[in-house]
Amino acid sequence: MFGRFAIVGVIAFCVDWAIITVLLHIGILFPLARAGSYFCAASAAWILNRKWTFENKNNSIIRQWGAYLIANLSGGMVNYIVSIFISYMISERSEFSTLLSLVCGTLCGMLINFTLSKRYVFKS
Repeated sequence: MFGRFAIVGVIAFCVDWAIITVLLHIGILFPLARAGSYFCAASAAWILNRKWTFENKNNSIIRQWGAYLIANLSGGMVNYIVSIFISYMISERSEFSTLLSLVCGTLCGMLINFTLSKRYVFKS
């Protein structure tokens, strides 16, 4: 189960990176771009986790999506804070610094998100 969760995480990470790259390219400041990209990535992860990782369709779609976003707020906040911190620690803005900040944030929030998803959102 954790392996599937990790694969979904990689896919969500790609969504995250694509969205933040576009938002930064059009001039959105990093903290706002990061919030928007995280929301898109979290929504994509919920869809994949619902259908593949946990194979749980017991709740209504809207209720479960909301519960997923709320339950993963802790991991999301850790993800967001770490990525912002790393981005400001690296003085030169580049694609590499953006990628590094996203990777660090994602890894820090991943275990929290898995635990909360398994125990609260997709429990059978």
